[in-house]
Amino acid sequence: MQARTILTVACGAILACDGATLSGQQPRSIRGEVHAAHGIVAAGRTFTVDAGTRIMAAGGNAIDGGVASIFAAAVTEISHFGLGGEAPIIIYSARDQRVIVVNGQGPAPKAATPQLFAGKDAIPGNGPLGATLPAAVDSAAIALAK
Repeated sequence: MQARTILTVACGAILACDGATLSGQQPRSIRGEVHAAHGIVAAGRTFTVDAGTRIMAAGGNAIDGGVASIFAAAVTEISHFGLGGEAPIIIYSARDQRVIVVNGQGPAPKAATPQLFAGKDAIPGNGPLGATLPAAVDSAAIALAK
């Protein structure tokens, strides 16, 4: 069995690649049965899948395809994903038998001190008081570097 690299990213994409390029077939714009010899991309929108697939078909690995999927999702899945948010990434390399986790969650703003939330039951989950610094682009860069 060939070593596989598997990558999951916050935009919901799951990619697997054995290090070889895809078969050279052009990605289709309709969802049908998919056959792949060396890699696969699964994500929420066809355009997100196409971005990852095209990068892998051009010789990229699962991480390259995953990063392409992150950026495509930021454009095509704006109702629930964007570069201003978080992008936790988990990479498993069968060749190295190693898992790499990129937290992908930005820190709280400097002004988010305990005193700011004093008297509140919880830190809000939505809105400006619950926000962290955007980390999606940094998360993608770290994954590529690893």
